[in-house]
Amino acid sequence: MKSIGNKTLLGLALLAMCAVVTVAQVKTPRERLAERSFPNVTLTTHEGRKVKFYDDLIKDKIVIINFMYVKCDGKCPVTTANLVEVQKLLGDRIGKDIFIYSITLKPEEDTPRVLKQYAKAYKVGKGWAVSNRRSTRHRAVAPEARLHRSRSGARRKQGEPHRHVEVG
Repeated sequence: MKSIGNKTLLGLALLAMCAVVTVAQVKTPRERLAERSFPNVTLTTHEGRKVKFYDDLIKDKIVIINFMYVKCDGKCPVTTANLVEVQKLLGDRIGKDIFIYSITLKPEEDTPRVLKQYAKAYKVGKGWAVSNRRSTRHRAVAPEARLHRSRSGARRKQGEPHRHVEVG
């Protein structure tokens, strides 16, 4: 039997390293779907924490997400009040089994300081984060069709809050 030379061993070692790197880069179907559906943008919570939308907030969790803004004359206060009732009904499950995230549609106006006051006014508890993204590209967090059209396909008026629930 011939001995394996140093060059051959080096070649095999490099081939093995490439195989390990290639396997590490292969994503599961779930990871590919999550990457397409849920961007991993950075948000700032009302507590000033920087969080990644997918990795930190929704991955492997049961979540309730609503889009809102602080200076809203329409349904935002009603929706937030309803979420406060949900928070009360679910009790200590919020922050353990179920998480609530309110994401502003007006990040320029709704700074973390403003959102902190909003959260305090509504008595937002643990497991509920009110967040913003320092960009006008809030649509990156949810598909544009879901932000601008109801399930029926009817267009909403400019500035009108969203009035539907997504379950899935």
